[in-house]
Amino acid sequence: MKSLLGLITTVLVSTSLTPIITNTINNKTTTNTNLYVLGDSLSDTGALAGGAGTQFFQASSLLFPNIKEVKLEPPFYNNSFSNGRVAMQIVADKLGVKLTPGWKFNDLNLKTHQQVGNNYAVGGAQSSIRVDVEGIFINKFDINAQVDALLDQHTVQKNDKIFLEIGGNDIIYAMTKVFNREQDIIINDAIFNEKTALEKLITKGENHILVANLPDVSTIPMFNKHIAKSSRVKELVNMFNDKWTVMINSLNEKYNNPIKTYSLFNGMNQAISTFKQNPNHNITDNAVTIDFKGLLKDGTFSPKYNPGVNPDNIDNYFFFDAVHSTKWGHNFIGNQLIKLIEKW
Repeated sequence: MKSLLGLITTVLVSTSLTPIITNTINNKTTTNTNLYVLGDSLSDTGALAGGAGTQFFQASSLLFPNIKEVKLEPPFYNNSFSNGRVAMQIVADKLGVKLTPGWKFNDLNLKTHQQVGNNYAVGGAQSSIRVDVEGIFINKFDINAQVDALLDQHTVQKNDKIFLEIGGNDIIYAMTKVFNREQDIIINDAIFNEKTALEKLITKGENHILVANLPDVSTIPMFNKHIAKSSRVKELVNMFNDKWTVMINSLNEKYNNPIKTYSLFNGMNQAISTFKQNPNHNITDNAVTIDFKGLLKDGTFSPKYNPGVNPDNIDNYFFFDAVHSTKWGHNFIGNQLIKLIEKW
Protein backbone atom coordinates (compact mmCIF):
# COMPACT_ATOMS: atom_id res chain seq x y z
CA MET A 1 0.00 0.00 0.00
CA LYS A 2 1.42 3.37 -0.97
CA SER A 3 1.61 6.35 1.35
CA LEU A 4 -0.69 8.62 -0.68
CA LEU A 5 -3.30 7.81 1.94
CA GLY A 6 -1.48 9.35 4.88
CA LEU A 7 -1.60 8.31 8.50
CA ILE A 8 -3.15 10.49 11.16
CA THR A 9 -1.08 13.68 10.53
CA THR A 10 -2.80 17.10 10.80
CA VAL A 11 -2.69 20.77 11.75
CA LEU A 12 -5.97 21.68 13.41
CA VAL A 13 -7.04 25.07 14.42
CA SER A 14 -9.72 24.87 17.07
CA THR A 15 -12.29 27.26 18.43
CA SER A 16 -14.89 27.97 21.07
CA LEU A 17 -18.60 27.21 20.78
CA THR A 18 -19.44 30.50 19.07
CA PRO A 19 -20.21 30.37 15.34
CA ILE A 20 -17.83 31.71 12.70
CA ILE A 21 -18.16 35.43 11.88
CA THR A 22 -16.54 36.29 8.57
CA ASN A 23 -15.32 39.67 7.28
CA THR A 24 -13.05 40.78 4.47
CA ILE A 25 -9.92 42.91 4.95
CA ASN A 26 -7.54 43.66 2.08
CA ASN A 27 -9.17 40.93 -0.06
CA LYS A 28 -8.53 38.32 2.65
CA THR A 29 -11.10 36.46 4.69
CA THR A 30 -10.99 37.23 8.40
CA THR A 31 -12.80 35.30 11.06
CA ASN A 32 -13.65 35.69 14.71
CA THR A 33 -13.22 32.48 16.69
CA ASN A 34 -12.60 30.25 13.66
CA LEU A 35 -11.46 26.68 13.17
CA TYR A 36 -8.76 25.93 10.62
CA VAL A 37 -7.37 22.51 9.74
CA LEU A 38 -4.03 21.73 8.17
CA GLY A 39 -2.54 18.28 7.82
CA ASP A 40 -3.56 14.97 6.33
CA SER A 41 -6.09 12.18 6.60
CA LEU A 42 -6.95 12.56 10.29
CA SER A 43 -8.82 15.67 9.23
CA ASP A 44 -9.25 15.53 5.44
CA THR A 45 -12.95 16.08 4.73
CA GLY A 46 -12.71 16.42 0.96
CA ALA A 47 -9.66 18.48 0.00
CA LEU A 48 -8.02 15.56 -1.80
CA ALA A 49 -11.04 13.88 -3.34
CA GLY A 50 -13.38 16.75 -4.05
CA GLY A 51 -10.96 19.58 -4.57
CA ALA A 52 -7.22 19.69 -4.90
CA GLY A 53 -6.78 16.18 -6.26
CA THR A 54 -9.49 16.51 -8.88
CA GLN A 55 -8.31 19.89 -10.14
CA PHE A 56 -4.69 18.75 -10.23
CA PHE A 57 -5.49 15.68 -12.31
CA GLN A 58 -7.75 17.67 -14.63
CA ALA A 59 -5.06 20.32 -15.13
CA SER A 60 -2.56 17.53 -15.85
CA SER A 61 -4.78 15.94 -18.49
CA LEU A 62 -1.85 14.92 -20.69
CA LEU A 63 -0.61 12.66 -17.89
CA PHE A 64 -4.05 11.57 -16.63
CA PRO A 65 -6.47 11.84 -19.61
CA ASN A 66 -9.15 9.58 -18.09
CA ILE A 67 -9.51 11.36 -14.76
CA LYS A 68 -12.39 13.83 -14.55
CA GLU A 69 -12.84 13.71 -10.80
CA VAL A 70 -11.32 11.98 -7.77
CA LYS A 71 -13.70 9.83 -5.72
CA LEU A 72 -13.42 7.97 -2.44
CA GLU A 73 -15.95 5.22 -2.90
CA PRO A 74 -17.90 3.56 -0.04
CA PRO A 75 -17.25 2.36 2.56
CA PHE A 76 -15.18 5.59 2.68
CA TYR A 77 -17.38 8.19 4.36
CA ASN A 78 -17.98 11.58 2.70
CA ASN A 79 -14.58 11.68 0.97
CA SER A 80 -12.79 11.11 4.27
CA PHE A 81 -10.24 8.41 4.98
CA SER A 82 -12.36 6.23 7.26
CA ASN A 83 -15.82 4.65 7.34
CA GLY A 84 -17.22 7.45 9.50
CA ARG A 85 -16.55 10.98 10.67
CA VAL A 86 -12.84 11.68 11.08
CA ALA A 87 -11.51 13.12 14.34
CA MET A 88 -11.63 16.78 13.33
CA GLN A 89 -15.11 16.47 11.86
CA ILE A 90 -16.19 15.22 15.28
CA VAL A 91 -14.47 18.20 16.92
CA ALA A 92 -15.98 20.66 14.43
CA ASP A 93 -19.50 19.24 14.88
CA LYS A 94 -19.18 19.58 18.65
CA LEU A 95 -18.02 23.18 18.30
CA GLY A 96 -20.74 24.06 15.80
CA VAL A 97 -18.27 24.85 13.01
CA LYS A 98 -18.71 23.83 9.38
CA LEU A 99 -15.57 22.43 7.81
CA THR A 100 -14.98 23.54 4.22
CA PRO A 101 -12.02 22.16 2.25
CA GLY A 102 -9.50 24.81 1.24
CA TRP A 103 -6.39 24.81 -0.94
CA LYS A 104 -4.13 26.83 -3.16
CA PHE A 105 -1.60 25.30 -5.56
CA ASN A 106 -0.16 25.53 -9.05
CA ASP A 107 -0.73 22.66 -11.47
CA LEU A 108 1.85 21.27 -13.89
CA ASN A 109 0.95 24.06 -16.32
CA LEU A 110 1.64 26.64 -13.56
CA LYS A 111 -2.02 27.59 -13.42
CA THR A 112 -3.15 28.51 -9.90
CA HIS A 113 -6.11 26.68 -8.35
CA GLN A 114 -7.59 27.73 -5.04
CA GLN A 115 -10.62 27.47 -2.84
CA VAL A 116 -11.03 29.45 0.36
CA GLY A 117 -11.99 27.19 3.23
CA ASN A 118 -11.02 26.34 6.79
CA ASN A 119 -9.86 22.73 6.30
CA TYR A 120 -6.58 22.51 4.39
CA ALA A 121 -5.87 18.90 5.38
CA VAL A 122 -5.02 16.62 2.45
CA GLY A 123 -4.72 12.85 2.79
CA GLY A 124 -1.10 11.82 2.29
CA ALA A 125 0.39 15.22 3.12
CA GLN A 126 3.85 15.25 4.66
CA SER A 127 6.14 17.60 6.52
CA SER A 128 9.27 16.49 4.65
CA ILE A 129 9.66 16.90 0.89
CA ARG A 130 9.32 13.74 -1.20
CA VAL A 131 12.02 13.12 -3.77
CA ASP A 132 10.17 10.72 -6.06
CA VAL A 133 7.38 10.68 -8.64
CA GLU A 134 4.67 10.86 -5.99
CA GLY A 135 6.32 14.04 -4.72
CA ILE A 136 5.30 15.84 -7.93
CA PHE A 137 1.77 15.76 -6.55
CA ILE A 138 1.93 15.53 -2.78
CA ASN A 139 4.65 18.18 -2.25
CA LYS A 140 2.11 20.77 -3.37
CA PHE A 141 0.20 20.06 -0.16
CA ASP A 142 2.98 19.65 2.40
CA ILE A 143 2.60 21.36 5.75
CA ASN A 144 4.27 24.61 4.66
CA ALA A 145 2.21 24.76 1.46
CA GLN A 146 -0.94 24.41 3.54
CA VAL A 147 0.14 27.10 6.00
CA ASP A 148 1.05 29.41 3.10
CA ALA A 149 -2.41 28.89 1.57
CA LEU A 150 -4.15 29.58 4.88
CA LEU A 151 -2.16 32.77 5.55
CA ASP A 152 -2.62 33.95 1.98
CA GLN A 153 -6.39 33.48 2.11
CA HIS A 154 -7.06 34.52 5.73
CA THR A 155 -6.05 37.18 8.20
CA VAL A 156 -5.40 35.24 11.40
CA GLN A 157 -7.30 36.68 14.38
CA LYS A 158 -6.13 36.64 17.98
CA ASN A 159 -8.97 34.31 19.03
CA ASP A 160 -8.10 31.68 16.42
CA LYS A 161 -6.55 28.57 17.91
CA ILE A 162 -4.39 25.91 16.25
CA PHE A 163 -3.90 22.17 16.69
CA LEU A 164 -1.11 20.65 14.61
CA GLU A 165 -0.26 17.00 14.08
CA ILE A 166 1.81 15.71 11.19
CA GLY A 167 4.56 13.21 10.47
CA GLY A 168 3.00 9.78 10.00
CA ASN A 169 3.39 9.92 6.24
CA ASP A 170 7.01 10.96 6.74
CA ILE A 171 7.58 7.72 8.65
CA ILE A 172 5.97 5.71 5.86
CA TYR A 173 8.06 7.56 3.28
CA ALA A 174 11.24 6.99 5.31
CA MET A 175 10.55 3.25 5.29
CA THR A 176 10.78 3.24 1.47
CA LYS A 177 14.49 4.03 1.88
CA VAL A 178 17.03 1.23 2.28
CA PHE A 179 19.59 2.87 4.53
CA ASN A 180 19.01 4.14 8.06
CA ARG A 181 20.92 7.33 7.26
CA GLU A 182 18.43 8.17 4.51
CA GLN A 183 15.56 7.54 6.89
CA ASP A 184 17.11 9.74 9.57
CA ILE A 185 17.50 12.59 7.08
CA ILE A 186 13.76 12.45 6.28
CA ILE A 187 12.88 12.64 9.99
CA ASN A 188 15.17 15.64 10.49
CA ASP A 189 13.68 17.32 7.42
CA ALA A 190 10.15 16.71 8.74
CA ILE A 191 10.93 18.27 12.13
CA PHE A 192 12.64 21.27 10.54
CA ASN A 193 9.69 21.92 8.19
CA GLU A 194 7.13 21.53 10.98
CA LYS A 195 9.08 24.08 13.00
CA THR A 196 9.12 26.44 10.01
CA ALA A 197 5.35 26.09 9.59
CA LEU A 198 4.74 26.77 13.27
CA GLU A 199 6.94 29.86 13.22
CA LYS A 200 5.01 31.23 10.25
CA LEU A 201 1.81 30.98 12.28
CA ILE A 202 3.35 32.38 15.46
CA THR A 203 4.92 35.38 13.74
CA LYS A 204 1.54 36.20 12.21
CA GLY A 205 0.19 36.66 15.72
CA GLU A 206 -1.15 33.18 16.41
CA ASN A 207 -0.52 32.31 20.07
CA HIS A 208 -3.09 29.59 20.76
CA ILE A 209 -1.59 26.47 19.19
CA LEU A 210 -2.28 22.88 20.20
CA VAL A 211 0.22 20.45 18.70
CA ALA A 212 0.21 16.63 18.74
CA ASN A 213 3.10 14.22 18.46
CA LEU A 214 3.11 11.01 16.41
CA PRO A 215 1.10 7.90 17.21
CA ASP A 216 2.88 4.56 17.26
CA VAL A 217 2.90 3.91 13.52
CA SER A 218 4.43 0.46 14.11
CA THR A 219 0.97 -0.77 15.19
CA ILE A 220 -0.73 -0.22 11.81
CA PRO A 221 -1.35 -3.25 9.57
CA MET A 222 1.19 -1.97 7.04
CA PHE A 223 3.93 -2.83 9.54
CA ASN A 224 2.56 -4.77 12.51
CA LYS A 225 3.05 -8.22 10.98
CA HIS A 226 6.70 -7.62 10.05
CA ILE A 227 8.92 -7.79 13.14
CA ALA A 228 11.99 -6.15 11.60
CA LYS A 229 10.04 -3.35 9.89
CA SER A 230 7.87 -2.77 12.94
CA SER A 231 10.92 -2.46 15.17
CA ARG A 232 12.56 0.09 12.88
CA VAL A 233 9.32 2.07 12.53
CA LYS A 234 9.07 2.24 16.33
CA GLU A 235 12.64 3.59 16.43
CA LEU A 236 11.76 6.28 13.87
CA VAL A 237 8.58 7.24 15.75
CA ASN A 238 10.54 7.60 19.00
CA MET A 239 13.22 9.61 17.20
CA PHE A 240 10.59 11.89 15.69
CA ASN A 241 8.79 12.41 18.99
CA ASP A 242 12.00 13.10 20.89
CA LYS A 243 13.11 15.71 18.34
CA TRP A 244 9.56 17.08 18.21
CA THR A 245 9.58 17.64 21.98
CA VAL A 246 12.87 19.54 21.80
CA MET A 247 11.54 21.62 18.89
CA ILE A 248 8.29 22.52 20.67
CA ASN A 249 10.14 23.44 23.85
CA SER A 250 12.51 25.70 21.91
CA LEU A 251 9.61 27.53 20.24
CA ASN A 252 7.80 28.00 23.54
CA GLU A 253 10.94 29.42 25.11
CA LYS A 254 11.52 31.75 22.17
CA TYR A 255 7.94 33.00 21.75
CA ASN A 256 6.55 33.00 25.31
CA ASN A 257 4.65 29.69 25.30
CA PRO A 258 2.18 29.93 22.38
CA ILE A 259 2.02 26.11 22.05
CA LYS A 260 0.21 23.47 24.09
CA THR A 261 0.66 19.76 23.38
CA TYR A 262 -1.48 16.66 22.98
CA SER A 263 0.05 13.16 23.03
CA LEU A 264 -1.46 11.35 20.08
CA PHE A 265 1.04 8.58 20.87
CA ASN A 266 -0.65 7.99 24.22
CA GLY A 267 -4.12 8.71 22.89
CA MET A 268 -3.94 6.13 20.11
CA ASN A 269 -2.42 3.52 22.43
CA GLN A 270 -5.27 4.14 24.87
CA ALA A 271 -7.77 3.76 22.04
CA ILE A 272 -6.32 0.41 20.95
CA SER A 273 -6.09 -0.82 24.55
CA THR A 274 -9.73 0.09 25.18
CA PHE A 275 -10.94 -1.40 21.90
CA LYS A 276 -9.25 -4.76 22.42
CA GLN A 277 -10.98 -5.31 25.76
CA ASN A 278 -13.78 -6.83 23.72
CA PRO A 279 -12.52 -10.31 22.71
CA ASN A 280 -14.40 -10.06 19.40
CA HIS A 281 -12.47 -6.97 18.37
CA ASN A 282 -9.57 -7.11 15.93
CA ILE A 283 -6.61 -4.72 16.42
CA THR A 284 -4.23 -6.40 13.96
CA ASP A 285 -5.89 -6.70 10.56
CA ASN A 286 -7.38 -4.10 8.24
CA ALA A 287 -11.03 -4.39 7.27
CA VAL A 288 -10.56 -3.30 3.65
CA THR A 289 -7.85 -3.20 1.01
CA ILE A 290 -7.61 -0.26 -1.38
CA ASP A 291 -6.87 -0.68 -5.08
CA PHE A 292 -4.55 2.22 -5.86
CA LYS A 293 -4.50 1.33 -9.54
CA GLY A 294 -7.94 2.86 -9.81
CA LEU A 295 -6.58 6.26 -8.79
CA LEU A 296 -4.42 6.61 -11.90
CA LYS A 297 -6.93 4.79 -14.09
CA ASP A 298 -10.12 6.74 -13.42
CA GLY A 299 -9.53 8.72 -10.24
CA THR A 300 -11.16 6.34 -7.75
CA PHE A 301 -9.99 4.99 -4.41
CA SER A 302 -11.87 1.68 -4.30
CA PRO A 303 -11.92 -0.20 -0.97
CA LYS A 304 -12.71 -3.91 -1.06
CA TYR A 305 -13.79 -5.78 2.06
CA ASN A 306 -11.21 -8.36 3.10
CA PRO A 307 -12.29 -11.99 3.57
CA GLY A 308 -14.60 -12.33 6.54
CA VAL A 309 -15.37 -8.61 6.72
CA ASN A 310 -18.69 -7.07 5.72
CA PRO A 311 -20.76 -3.95 6.50
CA ASP A 312 -22.32 -5.71 9.49
CA ASN A 313 -19.07 -6.57 11.30
CA ILE A 314 -16.64 -3.84 10.20
CA ASP A 315 -17.10 -2.15 13.58
CA ASN A 316 -15.25 -5.11 15.11
CA TYR A 317 -12.08 -3.87 13.39
CA PHE A 318 -9.92 -1.07 14.73
CA PHE A 319 -8.14 -0.52 11.41
CA PHE A 320 -10.11 0.45 8.33
CA ASP A 321 -7.28 -0.05 5.84
CA ALA A 322 -3.56 -0.72 6.22
CA VAL A 323 -2.99 2.80 7.62
CA HIS A 324 -6.18 4.40 8.92
CA SER A 325 -8.47 3.56 11.81
CA THR A 326 -12.19 2.93 11.52
CA LYS A 327 -14.64 5.46 12.89
CA TRP A 328 -14.22 4.05 16.42
CA GLY A 329 -10.62 5.27 16.64
CA HIS A 330 -11.47 8.67 15.20
CA ASN A 331 -14.32 9.04 17.68
CA PHE A 332 -12.01 8.19 20.60
CA ILE A 333 -9.35 10.73 19.54
CA GLY A 334 -11.92 13.34 18.58
CA ASN A 335 -13.53 13.20 22.02
CA GLN A 336 -10.14 13.48 23.73
CA LEU A 337 -9.41 16.60 21.70
CA ILE A 338 -12.80 18.08 22.55
CA LYS A 339 -12.15 17.65 26.27
CA LEU A 340 -8.71 19.23 25.92
CA ILE A 341 -10.03 22.16 23.90
CA GLU A 342 -12.90 22.76 26.32
CA LYS A 343 -10.43 22.91 29.23
CA TRP A 344 -8.27 25.28 27.22
